[in-house]
Amino acid sequence: MSNKLNNEEIARLKEIARQLLPAPCGCPQCSHKVQPGHFACSTCDDVLLDLEEKGIVHRGYDGVWRWWVVR
Repeated sequence: MSNKLNNEEIARLKEIARQLLPAPCGCPQCSHKVQPGHFACSTCDDVLLDLEEKGIVHRGYDGVWRWWVVR
């Protein structure tokens, strides 16, 4: 079985991501628990972490941590 997503699956997952955003986000070390001193971080939703693993969303920092849907 291939782990590669087809275009239809990617479109469906992107729609799920768009429905969840904006959502709390933090650095990768704070995905499940905010680390001491990480004032700009929040814990992350498990669905978004799964979508990040699949390459559908990524997180970035521009003064605050945010989720971005990969184009």
